[in-house]
Amino acid sequence: MNIIMKLKSYLPNEPKHNETVTCVGWCSSEEVYSCGDDRLLLRWNLNGKTTETVAVLPAEVFPTDLHCLPQKQSSSKIGYDPILVTSSDGRFHLIGKNGRIEKSVEAHRGAVLIGRWNQEGSSFLTGGEDGYVKGWSRSGLLRWSLEPLAVENDSVSVHSAAWAPDANSVVHGVGSTLLFRSLTPGAKPFKVKAHDGLILALDWSHSNNLLVTGGEDCRYKVWDSFGHLLFSSNEQSFPITSLSWCPGGELFALGSYNTLRLCDKAGWSHYQEKPQTGSVLALSWSADGTRLIGACSNGHVILAHTIDCRLEWKHIEVSLPGKRIIMVKDILDDCNEKITKLEVGEGGERIVRAALSHGHLVVLTQRHCYVWNISRLDIPSVVVPIKESSSATLLLLANRSFLLWERSGPTVYSYSGRALCSPQWPTLRPDLSVHSQTVSLGAGIFAVRDQIDNTLIHLFDVGCGLGGAGTGKEMLPILSHNLPIIQLSVNQSQVAKAGIEEEPMVAFVDAHGDLYLFALRFSSTRSSVRQTIKLGTMVTSMLWCSQWDMLAATTGSSVTVWPYPAIAYTDRRLLKRTILERESSEFGKGSLLLKSFEGPQVWLRRLDGALTGFSIPPHAALLISHLHTH
Repeated sequence: MNIIMKLKSYLPNEPKHNETVTCVGWCSSEEVYSCGDDRLLLRWNLNGKTTETVAVLPAEVFPTDLHCLPQKQSSSKIGYDPILVTSSDGRFHLIGKNGRIEKSVEAHRGAVLIGRWNQEGSSFLTGGEDGYVKGWSRSGLLRWSLEPLAVENDSVSVHSAAWAPDANSVVHGVGSTLLFRSLTPGAKPFKVKAHDGLILALDWSHSNNLLVTGGEDCRYKVWDSFGHLLFSSNEQSFPITSLSWCPGGELFALGSYNTLRLCDKAGWSHYQEKPQTGSVLALSWSADGTRLIGACSNGHVILAHTIDCRLEWKHIEVSLPGKRIIMVKDILDDCNEKITKLEVGEGGERIVRAALSHGHLVVLTQRHCYVWNISRLDIPSVVVPIKESSSATLLLLANRSFLLWERSGPTVYSYSGRALCSPQWPTLRPDLSVHSQTVSLGAGIFAVRDQIDNTLIHLFDVGCGLGGAGTGKEMLPILSHNLPIIQLSVNQSQVAKAGIEEEPMVAFVDAHGDLYLFALRFSSTRSSVRQTIKLGTMVTSMLWCSQWDMLAATTGSSVTVWPYPAIAYTDRRLLKRTILERESSEFGKGSLLLKSFEGPQVWLRRLDGALTGFSIPPHAALLISHLHTH
């Protein structure tokens, strides 16, 4: 599935702040707070399009950063959830929604430049001009303190910082250097020379575990959690002043002087707008990942939302031109201009998420989940009620079912709308973000990387909840590896035919870039752990074919395909003789596989955003197709 989208921004006729807006944040799905050099704390109601002054900060308080409690952890009680505001007088302030300053603490010598809640909402960090990075409890009590490290020109000021997804370490910038620092006592920091100038902004995605940084050198860069550079942009016209990952981890936004840009997680740009805002000093996404707000140096607060999202699968194109409208086009009937218009939602509902694959279109609104069979769009869709779409962090489609990860955890549904199971395991943390690279749904199998120990994979029979309470008990052995698992994927094959027994398989890539295969037959004893087989090294991405048990992977500028990887369990010598490889300069270094491997065609997207295709030899595809259909 290929996803493309744009941004549409909105500016009020007149700025609501009298001076520069330095910080903004989402407090709920329809409520935004902003603060600036005029010392006004404003509440924006996006439903009623109204603005009110919540508080006027004391004369000596000039806000530098604002962060609302993560929306998954917040309460609906007015005044209960603290808003974190840092200021130039060396203090941080915990402010209730009613505008009352609940607590002010002198935290640093000099200005406090950054303040961030962790994902759980149990503590927050601050960083200041004195070079210290400190951790605080939700009530404002000091928990830990990291001493300043001068890495260049004796500069120690911390202008940007972020929590790691597991909240056991932090990253912050000092000058042009990135510092990865564990909270374990005695652990040594890891340094990376990141930019040629001061690092002005950074963000660490809790979903995909990637970092993005921007600096005075007018470049933005994408890094993995080990400090390896994945993408570096060309030099932009102005310094990068703000960055923010979308909650789903597929996109990030960046702000610069009169510039707002939407980028893919790989670094290439989806869309760019040039609003008259001056420098965009801070950015924040809504919990559902559809709207974005920015703090502007000219006193404006800019609101933007994603529009014109386009999904592609085989010969079907789906576009979302409006809040409730879906346009489906079959490009094979282009001469007849066959376009089907679908409408979803009621009242003020809007589309917040959509997925197209395996012959089905699944759309989430704020209160419902709609399912269509692509070949029968004339039949009314299946409607599944959901608790709150803004809490749905992941939507995955497979051949016979789809998965929705909500606030309560994952639930697997059939395309008829029936809940098959809700997998549970002891270390499940529904409040923590997940990413599609660490969760996979296949034909009969659900696999997920453990959220605490990233060397473990939990495996579930997605039919285990049928006929019962739908508890989703773990029925397959836990898969353990000796290194952290970066990506995993379950094969998508259909029911076995022609006497061939299809075997559920999990492919995964570890922190060293090695690709492994794990196979488990349902007819075998489920308590017996099967051996994993190493298929390749230096793998950057991998993907199963949606029709057959063929596996593709990228390594540098080459593409490798295993037409029948399970042969390794019969004779490993045969595995080497069935590998298909192709190297070509047109792929480019670090090419990424799209989530689409249909038949003999593999589509890739280069680092510059361009699409390129790779076809496997026809005899391999024809042979596999013949075995599956006869």
